[in-house]
Amino acid sequence: MLNQQTEEDSELSVSELLERANSNLIRSSDDPILIDGDISIDSEAERNADPCTSRGCKWGKYTDGKVYIPYYIASHFSSREKSIITRGLESFSSFSCIRFRPSRSSDRDWLSIESQNGCYSYVGRRGGKQVVSLARRGCLYHGTVQHELLHALGFNHEQTRSDRDNHIKVLLHNVQSGMEHNFRKIATLNQGTPYDYNSCHAVPQNNQPTMLPIPNSNVSFGNAKEMSRNDIARLNKLYQCYQREELPVCPVAPKMADTCGQVLLGSGLTVLSHPLMYIKVLIQVGHEPLPPTLGRNLFGRQVYQLPGLFAYAKHIIKIDGKAGLFKGLGPRLCAGTIGTIVHSRVVQKCQEQDTPQVLGGQQKAVEGSLQHVVNETTKEMIARSCATVVTHPFHVITLRCMVQFIGRETKYSGVFDSIATVYREDGILGFFAGLIPRLLGDVLSLWICNLLAHLINAYAIDDSMSHTAEIKNCSQAVTGFFASMLTYPFLLVSNLMAVNNCGLAGGLPPYASVYPTWVDCWRHLSREGNMSRGNSLFFRKLPAGKMYAVDQKRFF
Repeated sequence: MLNQQTEEDSELSVSELLERANSNLIRSSDDPILIDGDISIDSEAERNADPCTSRGCKWGKYTDGKVYIPYYIASHFSSREKSIITRGLESFSSFSCIRFRPSRSSDRDWLSIESQNGCYSYVGRRGGKQVVSLARRGCLYHGTVQHELLHALGFNHEQTRSDRDNHIKVLLHNVQSGMEHNFRKIATLNQGTPYDYNSCHAVPQNNQPTMLPIPNSNVSFGNAKEMSRNDIARLNKLYQCYQREELPVCPVAPKMADTCGQVLLGSGLTVLSHPLMYIKVLIQVGHEPLPPTLGRNLFGRQVYQLPGLFAYAKHIIKIDGKAGLFKGLGPRLCAGTIGTIVHSRVVQKCQEQDTPQVLGGQQKAVEGSLQHVVNETTKEMIARSCATVVTHPFHVITLRCMVQFIGRETKYSGVFDSIATVYREDGILGFFAGLIPRLLGDVLSLWICNLLAHLINAYAIDDSMSHTAEIKNCSQAVTGFFASMLTYPFLLVSNLMAVNNCGLAGGLPPYASVYPTWVDCWRHLSREGNMSRGNSLFFRKLPAGKMYAVDQKRFF
């Protein structure tokens, strides 16, 4: 065997294995230029610049939070050698969102793992076929596979860090003539992590040390046999991965772990936010159980103020107790659980197919480009729409359970009884009342948010600024809030149509007209100036030109 490991090999660090494998190699003109021992570049022009940070070379992240990187393992490797490489590839999935997958003919960019002249890799995503060389003689060890893959993911050696002078002293008089360029500093992707003497990208001292740890010169370094905790932390920060240990643990198959975590998190948020949604729905329908009070606005003018969230909640608790704030929670939890699973499955299917059918055969674009945003938004739109359609019947039942508070009805109770009631009275179409405006609102909100955030991040935010990632996340949140405000009328119309003419007091006059279609509902609300009704739960005031009917507990 060309790469038969010995007991001596198991005692060597990653750096020692690489130094041994790449020493005394006779390189041909067809081989790429190597710098820093095992980093390949195409031309001398790249020697004095870090091509990764200068052009942005991260691999693209999908909407499910994973980074899928296609790879091909050359056929000249034996089965045993392929298993070593595969183990190294799969190790990343245990502590990050990186997922290496076999390449397909539709892939534009992929890693081609081959046995070339030594161990080497390019830094970051280069585009097209990208060779990662793991020579059969000397490179096929778990740690060296991880080391070269980290280069391909965008990382340089530790001693080239921009802050390395605070941690090591380079002894240039011990550096071999002509090799000084291996100790240059570059704008590395440190991600706020400390200098790591135990990184698998740290280079050890030899008989004539070229580097000296400071302030403690006795610190040993370059002894790592695999990735360190700081290597993992740096990788997760660069690709904004969620740490696996932070996710809820579920007794399910590995592929279900992320979905399970999303379900548990979503269920918790649903329970916490349910009273807010309950009150919002009652206000949307037009139920105002408490009369307005005379007060003053920010400019000192007298206005009639309506009860806010807390006053409304106290009124509900007074009538139904604290449990009354959670009417309709059961079907809403069902909707959230099923919706999360459907969304996850559709996203996963899109990733498996790489969406050639969905996106008209377009290839995956470079992350950050407009085409990439359009592609990812399209896939997310499809996933959300599928989840919305499947869960809308539970959404209808949730709203009707809530609206029963107005007329003190008990028509809708359990989930299964409510399903039977809707089907008996409205037929199958009753489960999809208000679906069209809800879908339109979701789709418009998603596109407005993502495209606007892309424009801001691409043209208004300088990537060289500090805390760029946090600023971009903030802009995404702001544009999301703006988009939800802009598309709120669709949500209002959808909720009103879900309870319209369903036999409950909240869906019949005087609270609501009977609307033949959602378009009629939209036009009526627009004429009445009620398109934002229920949008705010604080600082509410009596609409201009409206009167309050105490007996009917509504405006007119």
